[in-house]
Parts: sequence; C-alpha cells; structure tokens
Amino acid sequence: MVGMDNAMAEWLRRLTPSRGPLLSRNRNFDLFEDRTARLAQRHHLRLLALARDLTRYAHQGTVRLRREPPDQGGIVEVEVPSVHFRRRVFLDAVELELLGEDPQLATLLGLAPGRQGDD
Repeated sequence: MVGMDNAMAEWLRRLTPSRGPLLSRNRNFDLFEDRTARLAQRHHLRLLALARDLTRYAHQGTVRLRREPPDQGGIVEVEVPSVHFRRRVFLDAVELELLGEDPQLATLLGLAPGRQGDD
C-alpha cells in the first residue's frame, strides 16, 4: 500500500474536525487552489462517507479491519447481506489513525486501546 506524503497527511489532519474547526472551501477558496489541499479534501470526504457507512450499517452486518503490516494501514470491509451492501476501502496509516480518533469508530474497527484489528 502506497503511503501519502507528509504535505497531504498534514492537510488531511487540518480537515479533520476533531483537530480544529472545519475549513470551508467557500470561505477559504485560496487555500484550496493548492493541488495537495484539493486531494486532501477528497480523502477527507471519502473518510466522512466511510464513517457514515460504518455507523449506519455496523449493527446490521459485519465490519472487519484487515491490517497490512500494522504500521501501514489496512482494508476496512463492511457487509450487510440483508440489503446486499458491501464496501471495501483501502486506507493508509494516516487515514486509519484519523478514523480511530473517533471513539465509536475505533471500537467498531477494533482500534480501541490494546487492540489492533484483525490480522
């Protein structure tokens, strides 16, 4: 799995609400002219969608986290057979770390203290 560069990771951290106020693209248009910022925003929106799916479907189906080497992210799989829903998302270590900052998501993914997800 290819890791993201430091500039992208920093932008992604800045876009995460738990680390400060959310940066609005309309109010901070000049910031988002930077290619790295635009890519980080896409990553951020993808993480928000995944978080929404995890909280919406976790109690109706199964959620699994398969770790690649533990320091390099993993694959999140959400499956809900009753509605024929299946989603597989490849995350790098920074994205997984940011998802794990939310206590509910950390628990769903098995990232609670002392756990490292499925191997």
